[in-house]
Amino acid sequence: MRKTDYRLPVLIAGAALLVSIAAFRSYLPYVGDRYLTREPPAIILEIDDVYLVGMGDKTKLWSLNARKVEIGRDRAITTLSGISDGKIFDKGKTVLKMRAGRAIYDERREDLQLSSGIEIAGTEGQRVVARGAHWDSRTALLTSTSRVKVSGQWGDVSGDDLVVDLRNENMVMRNVSFRVSISELEREARPKGGT
Repeated sequence: MRKTDYRLPVLIAGAALLVSIAAFRSYLPYVGDRYLTREPPAIILEIDDVYLVGMGDKTKLWSLNARKVEIGRDRAITTLSGISDGKIFDKGKTVLKMRAGRAIYDERREDLQLSSGIEIAGTEGQRVVARGAHWDSRTALLTSTSRVKVSGQWGDVSGDDLVVDLRNENMVMRNVSFRVSISELEREARPKGGT
């Protein structure tokens, strides 16, 4: 009887296995996590240097430039960073200008969180400065989230907070301190028939 040497076929098979592992190392069964579910990224879309325009009733309502826009996984949360040259329009004319460090819009709740410093300027020199604010479009309330300063040609007013109710057209500030130019107030009151 003849003695068979099995060592050579075993060595060839082992070498073939090593070559296949090296060549196909990124495929199953060598990589066992291919079928594990992975959580999708928190941000699904990021756009740099964007100009956005809000439209309503075929007219421009607002516009702004943003350094970065990030849209969240559920598409309901949008984050804007580096907001500049923001404008609010009324009948085609700019009525307010705005800057903010950051804004987060939640489409489900229809609210906007402004943070990292905001500045709103009116067409007649009025200016509102705060670290942050919250806009609720359902109630039409703009509420500061920090101390706020309002200034105009007539002087400056500072307060712990500010609530602007656009539906009822009123503004409330608490713990207020102010500096007023009496001559400027008189000048503004004369054309309107006041004293």
